[in-house]
Amino acid sequence: LAKDSPDADGAKAAFLAMADGLMKREAWQEAADAYRNALEAWPETSKDVSVQEGYAWALRKQGKTEEALAAFGRAEAAATKDDDIARALLAQGEVLSELGRGADSMVKFRAVLEKYPGTPTGRVLKTKVELRELESEGRLLFRNFSFGEAQKKFAELAARAPEQRPRMDYFEMLCLYGQGQDGQAVAKAKALSAESADDVVRAEATLWLAKYPPPNADPPAPWRAAG
Repeated sequence: LAKDSPDADGAKAAFLAMADGLMKREAWQEAADAYRNALEAWPETSKDVSVQEGYAWALRKQGKTEEALAAFGRAEAAATKDDDIARALLAQGEVLSELGRGADSMVKFRAVLEKYPGTPTGRVLKTKVELRELESEGRLLFRNFSFGEAQKKFAELAARAPEQRPRMDYFEMLCLYGQGQDGQAVAKAKALSAESADDVVRAEATLWLAKYPPPNADPPAPWRAAG
């Protein structure tokens, strides 16, 4: 119907609903094709932020980062509401980061924090920045052998961001070892090796246990294990 009679009542709405449905099914290629066809069939949809954003995400999910970046830019241009603009800026920042363009990425992030701090997207980004800084502080303390203070930072991050708890638990284990609390460190490493929900953490804990020194051996430098 959309191809043969694009001006028919309901054709555009039905076609866009199909595109949205493909996104929900994670059929990224088909969704991208549908959004692109919609933009060609109905030029006015170029001003619809949801269409531009959907198209951008479909491209990004396929790893087409350069195309996704341009599409998120068009979503920003089409947006009229603050949170829509902030969301498009945040997505551009993330894609730029994936492309290794860190300085350009920070320009987008700062624009969100400075211009749209009160939007839902602005608050989410503010929290992300705070968590990233908290981890950076913990890593710096760890590298400077302040294992007790580093452990507190990692524990705080784990409490604030449960999805990062497996990784922070591993860092806390290294902090325990750095403080000479070998028994607690080994027990925690064994628990992580057996039970962690993160495959990488399980593997790293298993490897650490394999390298754990026998009595009277020189222990490995714990800060090396933390990267």
